[in-house]
Amino acid sequence: MEFRVCNDGLGAAVCGALPGRLSGGDLVAGTREPGGKYEEALPLLERSLAIREQELGANDPSTATSLNNLALLYQSMGRYEEALPLFQRAVEIATQTLGPDHPNTQLFKQNLQILRDSLNP
Repeated sequence: MEFRVCNDGLGAAVCGALPGRLSGGDLVAGTREPGGKYEEALPLLERSLAIREQELGANDPSTATSLNNLALLYQSMGRYEEALPLFQRAVEIATQTLGPDHPNTQLFKQNLQILRDSLNP
């Protein structure tokens, strides 16, 4: 299976930087299936985050989405300590840019809480 990531929210110029039409969210969803190919997905999600940070800035809502997606992958891989700061940063960005009641902010907060609960049962 081959994974390709396109930063669907960035427009054609940035999407051209990575081949394909699979969004980061779709990529993460695919890794949650049994036999998910985490190691193949990891560099693609890292690249997606880097492109969003470069093109949109470190505090853009789309960057927060990429942080959340990468954190979900780390969590799926059992790399909880690496996931935690990414979830925290996603929540901070979303809260500042979208507001505390935005659905994405709420989702990122929920993902952070799930991780915290698993670290502190």
